[in-house]
Amino acid sequence: MDRGGALSRDPWQGGSDEGFVAIDWSAPIDVAQRLAAVPDRAVVKGMFFRRYLDELGESGDRRYSSFKDYPLRDLMALQVRVARARHPDVPLREGLRRVGWLVFPTLLDSLVGRVLFGVLERDVGRIVSAVSKGYSLVQTTGKAEVLLNRPGEARVALREMYNFADCYQVGILEGVMRHCGLDGEIRLRTQGVADVECACRWRLG
Repeated sequence: MDRGGALSRDPWQGGSDEGFVAIDWSAPIDVAQRLAAVPDRAVVKGMFFRRYLDELGESGDRRYSSFKDYPLRDLMALQVRVARARHPDVPLREGLRRVGWLVFPTLLDSLVGRVLFGVLERDVGRIVSAVSKGYSLVQTTGKAEVLLNRPGEARVALREMYNFADCYQVGILEGVMRHCGLDGEIRLRTQGVADVECACRWRLG
């Protein structure tokens, strides 16, 4: 998968999409509506604020502690800022996808990430198996359930995932594939802005 998401070979060829559809990365996003939908109880660890402030060249703002909790709504607003600042020539949905690519490397730079994922190296199957645990460690709302995990494909259900489930969260899973050096694609079955199923496939060999 290159930086624009193109594939050298279609991993879906000969398979059934089972209701999953390719993502239209140019589709608009109503940011105000997404932010309004986030429950007040939703919080996330500060490590991501720090990474995104670095992306904006605002790393001098160190009021965020990596393992303290901060409002998810604030993080989402910051993600939008980063997407627009760092990727001004692409639609916001595509920009948020690319911001999602930063999550797995950011997690690997943390102590908890190294403990959970560092020993798994670039084994995508083992990393996918730990996805649910990873989400539970960094946020209070939203669950990731691995429905399928086998060579060449995985399926992950994201429930109550208010943080741009249909683009930013897809970018997170793409970031895992990129970390593992895999040529792959993700398709979605959407049940709401915070509830999606991600079907991931990648080329073997």
